[in-house]
Amino acid sequence: MWGGLAKSDPPVLAERNLAGIDLGGANMARADLRRAQLQRTNLTGSLLADADLREADLRNAYLVCARLRGADLRGARLEGADLEGADIREVDLRGAALDGASLEGAVLTGARMWQVQVDRSALSAAQIGSMRLEASGEE
Repeated sequence: MWGGLAKSDPPVLAERNLAGIDLGGANMARADLRRAQLQRTNLTGSLLADADLREADLRNAYLVCARLRGADLRGARLEGADLEGADIREVDLRGAALDGASLEGAVLTGARMWQVQVDRSALSAAQIGSMRLEASGEE
């Protein structure tokens, strides 16, 4: 048991302040991180697959080679975040802010990107494949 949860239960860290801490390599698959404060947090190599990161503040976070496949990042703030080599396939980025983020070598195949801000973002060698760029009308 960890914090009253079985090891298989995803962590619930919604609205928590985790800014600036080292979570590199952590297994946070399916974690509830809605509106969490994760500015400058080291999430390098972390497993965040299917995590709920809606409206999370990830400004200037380190997500190098992080595995975010299927995560919900609607409305998340990722300005200046380093997502180099990250697996962000099938991620929902609708309404997210990625201004100045580094997505070099990231895999974005199947990502939902409607009303996403990407000014000054580095997309060199990013694998964008079949992204969904228009509104679908579903929530």
